[in-house]
Amino acid sequence: MPASPPDERSHRRVVLFARAPHQGRVKTRLAATVGDEHALAIYVTLATQVTAALAGGPWQLRVRCAPDDAVAEVAEWLAMPGRVDPQGPGDLGARMCRAMDEGFVDGAQRSVIIGTDCPDVDAALVEMAFAALDRADVVFGPALDGGYYLVGARRSVPAIFSEVPWSADDTLAVSLQRAAGAGYSVELLAPRADIDTEADWLAWRERASRPAT
Repeated sequence: MPASPPDERSHRRVVLFARAPHQGRVKTRLAATVGDEHALAIYVTLATQVTAALAGGPWQLRVRCAPDDAVAEVAEWLAMPGRVDPQGPGDLGARMCRAMDEGFVDGAQRSVIIGTDCPDVDAALVEMAFAALDRADVVFGPALDGGYYLVGARRSVPAIFSEVPWSADDTLAVSLQRAAGAGYSVELLAPRADIDTEADWLAWRERASRPAT
């Protein structure tokens, strides 16, 4: 009897970094102009849209939540029981590095991390990221604000998460410098816009409302 093919899903992990939907604790830059209540509603829209777009794909989907004591709340909110873990201590780089490395320990051969800020992330884009990891050690999805909406790797790459200025206009540039210094090969996906401000939100809504061509 021929051997069964390897389970592609078990070898590819997608980790969504999300915050619990608490008013006043999410989208603070956006809230500065639209208010906490509206900012929360926008955050919920973004997070649920990205989660729905990634659910059911040929990969393991996991969530890392903040704060750490909101695991049960986030699992219920996103309908992902048993697949939510706390982000844990440290800055964003430490938390992403830990999430990625724990995926490799669990048997993943490719690991991709995504946030909730980019509503244009979908299954096709994630497939492009995994395809890039067949050719490179690291893949980034550049955000238009100088950061990145996606990062993936095919092995542990701690250097790209160390001593990086997070939420800055040079976050990606510094991460690329770290990758080059460590000898990691890198591929870049197409740039996408994060939703951090009211102008970002209005621009995305206008784009999303255009009829498909």
